[in-house]
Amino acid sequence: MNYLVLEKTIYNASKSGNYILIRQILKDISENKKKLDLWFDKFINIFDEKLGSEDCISSDPIKRLYNYKFHEYQSINHVISIAKYHLGKMYV
Repeated sequence: MNYLVLEKTIYNASKSGNYILIRQILKDISENKKKLDLWFDKFINIFDEKLGSEDCISSDPIKRLYNYKFHEYQSINHVISIAKYHLGKMYV
């Protein structure tokens, strides 16, 4: 999912007063966040000891996967914040 495109879509929808589109994006991205929450719960339950060990270097496939998913999670949170900000602006 291209989060920069979502940010631009939210901004354009805010400028045109299309709060329905922003709410739909917020709903969809929140569902993605819930899926990632479940993924992290399962992943950490399985690989917690491996991730916490000193011999787990950044080139380790498990660590790379964790970092990739964490970056995705941060991007989702950022888009959610932007959507909530623009929705709040519309209702003021």
